[in-house]
Amino acid sequence: MLFGIGSSWVDLSYAAAIRHLRQFEHRHPEALADPNTVGLRVELRDEKLEVVISVREAGAIELHRGPARTVISRPAQFLAGPPSLSSNGEAAMFAGSWLKSENTRSPGTAGWNFRDAGGARYCLTNWHVVCGGRNDVALGLPVRGLLSNGKFERVASLADFSPVHVKEHRNTWDLAILKYDDRTEVGRFKRVQKSAAPVYPTAFATTAELGSVSYKVGAGSQFTRGRLSAVGHHRVTNLNREGDEFWFFDQLFFKPLKHKFMTRPGDSGSVLVDERSNLINGLNFARVDLDSDTQEVWTIANPLHRLGWKSEGGSSQLPAIVWSMPTNR
Repeated sequence: MLFGIGSSWVDLSYAAAIRHLRQFEHRHPEALADPNTVGLRVELRDEKLEVVISVREAGAIELHRGPARTVISRPAQFLAGPPSLSSNGEAAMFAGSWLKSENTRSPGTAGWNFRDAGGARYCLTNWHVVCGGRNDVALGLPVRGLLSNGKFERVASLADFSPVHVKEHRNTWDLAILKYDDRTEVGRFKRVQKSAAPVYPTAFATTAELGSVSYKVGAGSQFTRGRLSAVGHHRVTNLNREGDEFWFFDQLFFKPLKHKFMTRPGDSGSVLVDERSNLINGLNFARVDLDSDTQEVWTIANPLHRLGWKSEGGSSQLPAIVWSMPTNR
């Protein structure tokens, strides 16, 4: 594998390759949405790092944006088709796509798209993804999504959020709801690195069973799976720039399956969906290294199965949900 900055190329160790790859993904998420780039995946096989970049046409096995550049020294694998396009030629804002606001340094994930009984369309994501770890944010804040032209453009505005409190408070939710602009085309899950995207969930679970397996579709690591292995509390200090201490209780802890992670930077806001029932049970918002020996990074999720939001039935486009914003204590 080769990583390069400008015209200077070097062979890198596994650790250095991982570091450079993460920096590239964090600083240049728009490169992953290039019209000719379907997706990027990282696999660890026998302690050897393998990076696969899928492109629409053979030969262009490169990803470059600004000063960063990644080149793969073997043919690309074609894992999926190009993103679905709307009638006017612009990509829809799919669940699992990148989004951010002026308050955030790096983008997160549009977790799940739905509508209300009146037909207004919404997106469920994290408070820290849109509000940047602040509670003094006005509703109506513009939110941008990454479209097929490689640019972040306005697609929605902040409809509501659950304020998150520091230190001694017992938080449950890192949750925000966005309302899509009328002009924004809205879609279900984006294409993922599978033969087909999973069936779009239309309702919330009412329980979360220990030992059950869930999947997520995120902007950072696309389709990954994990096993619900614990329920508990955790201290989080990276939700805002000040490094404030937030305690979250009754959270879901997912142990990664197959890979050493279930979520990566950029996956914040992804919903977790029970594989057996295809019902939503969690909202990814943080990660934690619980086992230094295995180097596995566990995912922490808000317990969406406790929301109590009711489905009013599906539609050919998006499920209809009766929703109200929960509060943190």
